[in-house]
Amino acid sequence: MELYSSNEHYKLYEGNMLDMLSVLTPNSIDSIVTDPPYELNFMGKGWDNTGIAFQPTTWKKCYDVLKPGGYLLAFGGSRTYHRIACAIEDAGFEIRDCIQWIYGCLSSDTEILTSNGWKKCGEIKENDEVYSLDLQKNILVKNKCKHVFKYDYDGDMINLKNQNTDQLLTPNHHVIVKDVVRTRAKGITSYTKHDYWQYKDAWQVRSGRTILPLASNYNGSIEIGNLASELMGLILADGNYHKDTNAISLYQTEHNKPILKRVRYILGKLGLEYSEYTREVEYDSRNIKDKLREDKYGKTYVEHQFYLGEKCAWFVNNVKELCPEN
Repeated sequence: MELYSSNEHYKLYEGNMLDMLSVLTPNSIDSIVTDPPYELNFMGKGWDNTGIAFQPTTWKKCYDVLKPGGYLLAFGGSRTYHRIACAIEDAGFEIRDCIQWIYGCLSSDTEILTSNGWKKCGEIKENDEVYSLDLQKNILVKNKCKHVFKYDYDGDMINLKNQNTDQLLTPNHHVIVKDVVRTRAKGITSYTKHDYWQYKDAWQVRSGRTILPLASNYNGSIEIGNLASELMGLILADGNYHKDTNAISLYQTEHNKPILKRVRYILGKLGLEYSEYTREVEYDSRNIKDKLREDKYGKTYVEHQFYLGEKCAWFVNNVKELCPEN
């Protein structure tokens, strides 16, 4: 069926693309812009699993109707565009520029690791320095954010969740995973994980068949052990950096006796010279939101301050470098 515009400058053909190209006059089209199936078997849909975009005969029909010097712009999936490009080249086209858009949609509370610590995705701006995973070397690398895309999304989200991560993503969001291959021989089932990381759309990630990365190798100039890491976590939760001197303080109350004992143990094991001070502090009802603790209103408790200064400057400097204060 042919549909004509009111001014008859344009003609719209409705039908199967392969059939309609045969109707067109050879060497009559200036350009072709198309978004063919990406052959990803998207959401299990058959229309995206026919192989039509991988067939040189498909693109040969496009080549025949183009005028000499005409061009073809074809979209493709990030993981299969190379096969589409090969088919286009085999049909007689000369491959020119390739533009990639690595896209996805994140929930508003998603955080991104930057040179200045973790930031919400809505706080990221162009040229901000962010960390990403080098898939070949399996290390974290710094890159500048080139573009920030914001758009509305109204649809189902996919929740990827295990003991290490909890991600809420749109089905088309790219996820770094390792596949786990299930094999069965002589009645015995075994699972083997791939040695390489790859990108997959979130909807393709199958529970129990993929591994999500927790973290990458750290190749910085500072390395600390488990005890120092534990102490640093306590400082970040219940401590502060002093403004007037190169020092850090960690605070705990007498009600947290196991934590107090643990702090002293870690400081001793690390050989850190510190000062410990105590003071009486009165519970202030204005600062207590937990109504179950109303019995403590107006009463006092002992607060312990562990002061780490110049005598352990190496540890203080490492903490501040690893976790800069904003």
